[in-house]
Amino acid sequence: LYLPPLSDEFNPDATRGALKILKEANNNPLFAHIDNIEEKDVASYRKLGCECILNSHDYICLREDLTGLKGNDFKSKRANYNYFSKHYNHAYKPLSRDYAQECIKLYKSWAGQRKKGNTDPVYQGMLDDGLLVLKNSFRNYANFGFKGGAVFIDKKLKAFTFGYSLDKEIFCVFYEVADLEIKGLAQFIFREFSKKLQGYKYINTMDDSGIEGLRKVKLSYHPELMVASYSARIKNG
Repeated sequence: LYLPPLSDEFNPDATRGALKILKEANNNPLFAHIDNIEEKDVASYRKLGCECILNSHDYICLREDLTGLKGNDFKSKRANYNYFSKHYNHAYKPLSRDYAQECIKLYKSWAGQRKKGNTDPVYQGMLDDGLLVLKNSFRNYANFGFKGGAVFIDKKLKAFTFGYSLDKEIFCVFYEVADLEIKGLAQFIFREFSKKLQGYKYINTMDDSGIEGLRKVKLSYHPELMVASYSARIKNG
């Protein structure tokens, strides 16, 4: 279960019910777990007989750091951004459902490149899941209140990103996909999108899904905060 049962406060009955369903649905009880549990709720899960394991962190950056890219910490990001700006005939546009098919095509190409570099079946399965979620996201783009941006090179879509507002201070970046062969493109779209998110203090780049390469990329933006998330499963499962 990717998210805990949704409620204003921890609900023990709903959580017991979810764990029961998960246990019955999985032949291997190790797969019967609830992810993305906040630290404040860990004690409540333990009272229900669960073991809680640190799963990952959300990487939360100051928006002004991402828009400014100032200082030695962001020297390489700034260099890549400038390289892209100078060497490509590009245009940045707000993302809309009109670009859905182009984004899906780019995602498939990007995922294919990623799969060649990592043959782990769990990782490859996550990439396949990402395509399903992307299609559903575009079907409900307006309903979910997504905001995003796209970069075109010679009028062809080569990168896109979008996310959602968590609250008045935090914006969560849900997707960022960029052609891996174009130097500086990833840094360019991230910075330009961050500039458009005026009014937010923080940008949450979400978790790393336990992938070492993704962890390194997110750390390279020097997050201001790292918020732990946990997985819970039945003890001795």
